[in-house]
Amino acid sequence: TFDDASAWSRSGHMDIGRDPVDPSASSSSTELPRQSDQQMTYHADTRLPSGQVAVLVDPGSKGNLCGSDLVRECAVAAYKSGLMPEAFKREKALNVIGVGKGSQECNYDVRLPVAMPRAHGNGTLTGFFRTPVIDGSALPALWGIESLIENRAIIDFTTLQVHLTGPGESTIDLSPGTESL
Repeated sequence: TFDDASAWSRSGHMDIGRDPVDPSASSSSTELPRQSDQQMTYHADTRLPSGQVAVLVDPGSKGNLCGSDLVRECAVAAYKSGLMPEAFKREKALNVIGVGKGSQECNYDVRLPVAMPRAHGNGTLTGFFRTPVIDGSALPALWGIESLIENRAIIDFTTLQVHLTGPGESTIDLSPGTESL
C-alpha cells in the first residue's frame, strides 16, 4: 500500500563503514534520494509514467514470472502491432510461492514480444520475454536472476540502468575508495 511504501522509504538508507561507537565517524553513507509521493507507489503501479507496461528487474526471483492479466493486455497490444505472442503448455506445472496468494500454479509459459528503449535515446531493443504465467493474477512482469544472468546483465543502481553486455569479458572501471563485497 501507499502507507507501507512511505514507511519503507523513511527507513531507506544504509551506512557503510560507520563506526558503531561514534556514528559521526562515517567513511561513507549512501542515502536514497527522496521521491515524490507519486513515485513512491512501488508494486502498486508498475507502469511507466506514459502508462506503458514495464518489466520489473527482480534479481530476488529465480526466474521470470508474470500474471495472466498483464499477459492478456500485452498479447492484445502485440496483435494490434502485427506481432504474434505464443503460449506453451508446460510439461509439468510450476508451483510458485511468495507472489500473491500462498502457493500458485503455472500451467503455461508465454513468449511475448518486447521493445525497450535504449539508454540515451539510441533507438529500441526488441526481443521476446518468455515467462511462466500465474492464471488469474495481476502480478507484473518480473525479470528474474536466471534470465538476467543468461542475458549478461549488469545492474547500475546509481543510474538505474540495466546493461546487457556483449560476448567476452566485461570490465568495470571502479572509482577510488570502492568497496567490493
